[in-house]
Amino acid sequence: MFDARTVHSDALANGLRVIVAEEADASVVAAELVVKAGVADERPAESGAAHLLEHALWAYGGPGDPRAALEEVGGVTNAGTRRDFTHYYATVPAGRGAAELAVRALARMVLRDHLEESVVVREKKVVRDEVAERSASLPLLLDDLAFRTVYGEDHPYGRPLEGEESSFEALDATALEVFHRTWYVPNNMAVVLVGRVTLAEATAAVQQAFGALPRAPVPSHALPVPPRPAPSREVRVGVDAKQAYLMAAFVGPAITEPADVCATDALTVLLSEATCGRLYRRLLGTPAVAHSMGVDFLTQKGRALLGIWIACEPSKVEAVRRALREELSRLAAEPVSPQELAAVKRLTVAAYAFSNETPSGRTSTLAFYEALGNYREAGQYPWRVRALRAADVTRVAAWYAGEPTWIVVAPQEKGT
Repeated sequence: MFDARTVHSDALANGLRVIVAEEADASVVAAELVVKAGVADERPAESGAAHLLEHALWAYGGPGDPRAALEEVGGVTNAGTRRDFTHYYATVPAGRGAAELAVRALARMVLRDHLEESVVVREKKVVRDEVAERSASLPLLLDDLAFRTVYGEDHPYGRPLEGEESSFEALDATALEVFHRTWYVPNNMAVVLVGRVTLAEATAAVQQAFGALPRAPVPSHALPVPPRPAPSREVRVGVDAKQAYLMAAFVGPAITEPADVCATDALTVLLSEATCGRLYRRLLGTPAVAHSMGVDFLTQKGRALLGIWIACEPSKVEAVRRALREELSRLAAEPVSPQELAAVKRLTVAAYAFSNETPSGRTSTLAFYEALGNYREAGQYPWRVRALRAADVTRVAAWYAGEPTWIVVAPQEKGT
């Protein structure tokens, strides 16, 4: 978990924020560069640019490949694109110059003035392969369909992560360079380091790597606010499979509603956790109505999607739907008991602690909250969960007690 006494921040003159959690006994230094721009910041004509640019920068290769410099000392690195931000991260063994090595490598990845068309063409193929893999995964297909259906194609969250096919295919090196110049500016980025490193060491390394970058205007981008509850809809897709997958999708809270985020997290535990989940016991108890279930809810800048998914026999779809409606309606009408709420709080905080067990996990969490608002929220989360009341859970449950958007992926009927 986070110790507020060890987490410090500084800022370069150009606006780039440096965030450090000093852990003198750590065996590694974990570093993450977060760019506060993602899929939701693309214009419709450049759909797919954020993800493709991340690929092109991270996998550029060639002489002086920064990934090789990290791997030579036993380090690891990767990158990812989300709806609200893009991040590049690395973990290296602690020691003299470790922070400087990690920061320099990340800077060399992202601070390219020119992209070769051959690299863009190569990475386009990699992205196409990723799209094919997502389409073949029924849980991921559920997720993609839920975002598109709940938010609509005109909302930035309703667009596919890899981009609309027509605009993606038109992207070239020039288009990616425009996106890069627009968003990859120091006052729209932050560098987070956790491990055996001091704030002074980290700031010096970041200043050396990024200090010469000029501050630049960042486009304002207000996200449309989707209605809550979203209009009830249903999407059915026939696939070659033996079991059905369905998701009940809802519009949840945004990062600017932290108490509601925590209450929704607690609600997901109350529904789906194996030891105390009400819906879990009802669906997977004896006799079992479903094969498996889970909840997808990730906080975002705007109102986030809450998806409750279940895998079951096609003949059980209606029974599953009925069970979900009834459990949510009950939670919206009847406050949970003090004992049940205490257990849910413990499990929610424990899951958060588990995700932050390692320096790389803590780096990711600090960077996540900084990308969406402010890194200090990372330390506030457990306290907000512990402060929840039964009325808070009941209130947010009422958001989800109506008829949801249903995404049903089921075996294709014969003759269709």
